[in-house]
Amino acid sequence: MESCLFKANKAFIIFIVGSLCIYSILVLTNEFSRSSGEIFLIPEKYIGFIYIIYDEKEGSSQKVNGVNTYNIPTSGVFITSTGISKRLNMFESSLLFYYINSKGKRLQIPNCCPNRKQNSTFEENTIAFPFKDVPSSDSDKLFSSKPYFTYQIDSMKNLGKETIPLTKIKYENSKIK
Repeated sequence: MESCLFKANKAFIIFIVGSLCIYSILVLTNEFSRSSGEIFLIPEKYIGFIYIIYDEKEGSSQKVNGVNTYNIPTSGVFITSTGISKRLNMFESSLLFYYINSKGKRLQIPNCCPNRKQNSTFEENTIAFPFKDVPSSDSDKLFSSKPYFTYQIDSMKNLGKETIPLTKIKYENSKIK
């Protein structure tokens, strides 16, 4: 009787361990195939809003080592032909922000997801996100059908100040004028 119970327990333990292993493999495989991340190369000493406008036919697209890389112009607006990732999540470490100087040297910019209900503070020149913008005026309707995200490089004291309408910004990286 004991040997039957022992065999049943052993089979149950093997089943549980095997199931956990298979589940772990599937989860890890899925995580690695979802998104390769994004790198934002921002002009040195830039302060202000960064607009990334996705899925625009005339926009730029560049992958470096399998990672979407965006060279943000001095206007702060980057238009890309890359579709927005369904898994784009501002809280993930797959988004990397760098200042880049004229020699191509990168300096990583720290990021923060502030909670406005608390008295949050963070350093100057920090990326604050997420802000998924919805066009707020008639002049912004040009991009109403395109998903775009806003990131702000600044300190908490300036967080959430009014954004510049997109149609008033010169689009340096796109054929769209």
